Amino acid sequence: MQLTEFDSFNKFLSGNLVFLGVSIALVCYLLFEQLRYFWWKRSSKLPGPSFTLPFLGSIIEMVKNPYEFWEKQRLLDPQGVSANFLVGRITLFVTDSALVRAILNNNSAKTFLLALHPSARLILGKNNIAFMHGPEHKELRKSFLALFTRKALGVYLTLQETTIKSHLQRWIELCKEKSPLEMSFFCRDLNLETSQYVFAGPYIGERRDEFCSWYITVTKAFISAPVFFPGTNLWKAYFARKKIVALLENAVIQSKRYMADGGSPRCLLDFWTQRVLEEVEEAAQQGRSVSYANNRKMAETMMDFLFASQDASTASLTWTLALMADHPDILKRVQEEQKRLRPNNEPLSFELVENMTFTRQVVKEILRYRPPAVMVPQNAMGDVPLTDNVTVPKGSFVMPSIWSCCMQGFPEAYKFDPDRMSPERQEDIKYRQNFLTFGIGPHVCVGREYAINNLIAFLALVSTECQFERYRTKKSDDIIYLPTIYPADCLMKFVKVSACQ
Repeated sequence: MQLTEFDSFNKFLSGNLVFLGVSIALVCYLLFEQLRYFWWKRSSKLPGPSFTLPFLGSIIEMVKNPYEFWEKQRLLDPQGVSANFLVGRITLFVTDSALVRAILNNNSAKTFLLALHPSARLILGKNNIAFMHGPEHKELRKSFLALFTRKALGVYLTLQETTIKSHLQRWIELCKEKSPLEMSFFCRDLNLETSQYVFAGPYIGERRDEFCSWYITVTKAFISAPVFFPGTNLWKAYFARKKIVALLENAVIQSKRYMADGGSPRCLLDFWTQRVLEEVEEAAQQGRSVSYANNRKMAETMMDFLFASQDASTASLTWTLALMADHPDILKRVQEEQKRLRPNNEPLSFELVENMTFTRQVVKEILRYRPPAVMVPQNAMGDVPLTDNVTVPKGSFVMPSIWSCCMQGFPEAYKFDPDRMSPERQEDIKYRQNFLTFGIGPHVCVGREYAINNLIAFLALVSTECQFERYRTKKSDDIIYLPTIYPADCLMKFVKVSACQ
């Protein structure tokens, strides 16, 4: 049966009405979100752009140059709150240290929950410890206490020293053929290997290269567009994470078998397995179970440890090299302390590291002066009063600035001065409410001492094993986000100390 002209017109009209309806709905939504942001910003009286691109907001500017974008945002109110609009969400940038502490301490399903990144749940998995809260989260963190005792940290130091020395030798050999080296990449490789040996010991085995490749894929997703589609970085990261967890699940099985047979802990996983097996036995006697004791959940938690230690520590290792090269007077004092404590290059031990007073001061100042994780993004789970005039609207992003806090209170805060951390000045204690590099509240970093010891070990060894020089460029004083902060370049040459002498 042939269609009449009237039928054809009706069909054309119906199809176009659908398109028209969708278009009108989209325009209305975009108009609504702009009006919502405009009226909220006007009522809250916060500094920030009055209008932004529909839906996208300021995301293009942020992706183009993250450091410049957030620094510009910080300067809108260096010790307060400012506003912006990113990918359809109102965003608050918080620089006041008291407000930052209040946000980080207020972790619940009705206030704020850690966000990390718009795609963090896809990248890291919904069961990641970063997204947990309440009694289950508290119980899990309690089981970590056995992982950072003096005994455990001493075991880790042996593994750290072996790995660091191996990489220093590799850098020296490479510099004979090609120099300078861009150290951010080499620090990443060092830290990846250190983390694998310290956290998973011998259990990853011959698949270390695969593991490193998957981990780099996961990391890249944090500085990529939040587009989940085949071929995108987010898509690749999602499946790389699954492979990592599967590999770590096998590591957990091996560790449980080893510790059940009476083995002595060789890595962080062994220390945790030992504690978990004790908790399982105690729980069985009380007629209850341990929610995080199964192989998959332990593997997911190990993934969390590896991720938490990776980007931040890699950035701090890079800053250690850059700042020591730029401050030879401070490096000389580190070397003098090392010669006094380790005149014959004695192996590192917990007791030795504990007595490295000035080296520890330098590490603490590096972490204050250049905190690697400069923000801790949060999701507002409800309308939360922040100040007398500002209520955080439900569904918005909140960006507490750790870096801003670390620059508040301290005398001459923008000066790199390790002596501020000395026993005489004790600024790390006097201004501890601003020294928030490791966070505060329910999600404060449990591996704080491990992270500090790792940097002390690295600085102790690099200052005595080799001589290094930085090749400065026009970009050397610039800062980039990857997603933690790094010097824009860190080009260096290494020579073995004996060769220099």
